[in-house]
Amino acid sequence: MYKIHERCIGFVTRLLESLPKGYHYHDIKHTMEVFRASMSYGRAEGLKQKDLLLLGIAALFHDAGYISAYEKNEPAGADIARKYLSGKGFGKRDIAKVSSLIMATQMPQKPKNLTQKIICDSDLDSLGRKDFFKRGNLLRKELEKVKGARYTRQEWYTSQRNFVMKHRYFTKSAQRLRERQQRRNLEMLELLLSKGKG
Repeated sequence: MYKIHERCIGFVTRLLESLPKGYHYHDIKHTMEVFRASMSYGRAEGLKQKDLLLLGIAALFHDAGYISAYEKNEPAGADIARKYLSGKGFGKRDIAKVSSLIMATQMPQKPKNLTQKIICDSDLDSLGRKDFFKRGNLLRKELEKVKGARYTRQEWYTSQRNFVMKHRYFTKSAQRLRERQQRRNLEMLELLLSKGKG
């Protein structure tokens, strides 16, 4: 399992090196964060080795589609994963599962099974982490650079507040690990908005 993941990491790292400048959030760091969270939550939720293997592969490829599309990048990522795995001897059923896991990360998230719930929780893991604001600032910077979006701080905090307020982690593992900090992050956003910072 680890050798396969290592090969995928090498492939995806080289692939994401071709991203245009300005991808401050959807980069290899985010990909590796999602991969590590997927493995951690997958083990905590009792996934079997085969499911962990496919989950890890999906996590590594889940944002690969950004090399060709910013909006609706998931189908492009699933296609890249299909082509890669076909050349590595994976069967149709396993490839289809990896593709469905990648597609499950599309917003709004609507996971249909435990493995999809895990990758969805992993993709938005930072909402319940202490580095939430640091990661959020990188996303804002990316949106401004790549999409030409412009936000005042108040507008950004409002959009972040609304997103965090609506978000719910799907797995018990993520709920235990992230919900408390998610509430703290939301409280800080509310405080920043009430004080009119920026």
